[in-house]
Amino acid sequence: MAHNRPQMNILFLTKSGASASIRYRATQFLPHLKQIGWNTTHLTSPKSIFDWYRLFQTASSADVVVVVRKLFPIPIQRLLRQVSKKLVFDFDDAIYCHDSGLPSPGRQTRFASMVSQCDEIWCGNSYLQNQALRFGASTVILPTSMDVTKYSTHAFDRQADPNEPLDLVWIGQSGNRSLLEALCPTLDRFAEQVPHARLKIISDFTLQTNVIPVVPIAWTEETEAIELASSSIGLAPMQDNEWTRGKCACRVLQYHAAGLPVISSDVPLHREILQPDRGLIARNEEEWQRALMLLAESHDRRRKIGRAGQEFVTSEMSLESVFERMQGRLTVLTTDQPRRRTG
Repeated sequence: MAHNRPQMNILFLTKSGASASIRYRATQFLPHLKQIGWNTTHLTSPKSIFDWYRLFQTASSADVVVVVRKLFPIPIQRLLRQVSKKLVFDFDDAIYCHDSGLPSPGRQTRFASMVSQCDEIWCGNSYLQNQALRFGASTVILPTSMDVTKYSTHAFDRQADPNEPLDLVWIGQSGNRSLLEALCPTLDRFAEQVPHARLKIISDFTLQTNVIPVVPIAWTEETEAIELASSSIGLAPMQDNEWTRGKCACRVLQYHAAGLPVISSDVPLHREILQPDRGLIARNEEEWQRALMLLAESHDRRRKIGRAGQEFVTSEMSLESVFERMQGRLTVLTTDQPRRRTG
């Protein structure tokens, strides 16, 4: 582990709002940095002249500025480069294209500019790393991490009683509801064979289905762990396009942390994480049906696969292990090395 540097000042700069990326890529690390004696500041995208003034003042006094996902206009990027001793860009999505996966020349231009001007790029996965490498960036993979202790506190050995509800769970933001909607006919067909199956949706929306009962659960940071851990099977439907290939499998990792077996669409990172024994990949409706029935028929199989996933995320994607990598990178960045020239 890297040595403590009590005088270091780290600024995390994110977009406004309370997105999952801000929580998993920035704010969950702040208490850990404070614990090792480092000073941290978290600022969001400015809304006033005073906010901009504070941002640049804070950035100029920080040892490292970490911009999380936000692609500022190019003039702002250049100002940040000028005032920052060391500048890092962290991203966990294909933010250089539209959410639909279609190209976005404007986003691509801002992405290329940001990446080329930073001292280091923190990429959520290898696919995103390859995109950054196209512009000559110095890159490091920092995967999305889970605070496994939050989930294991609530995890329990789910009842094998066939009369108990079999809860298929999906967690996510309303912007991704279309992915779950597309799966609903498959879930209805499954529920005709497994009448005690339910669909639990942990989000800010609900859906109307024909057969499978829906249990809507309002998402809160305080309750998401216990709601996941009290479920039976985690669902991860996903399209395969330029946007989704940049995803960092946060939903799958949450299911793993909660000890759930996972069924996922066939997208690259999900396929990598779920192999060989941590979940099931479904490429079409028939494979979704087979996977659902396979897990529904055996409580022992669900438990075995769920535990394998939990062990994986604990050893490879835990908050502690990723924080150690982050601390190491920050330590390297704050050594006496010349600042990169603006590209």
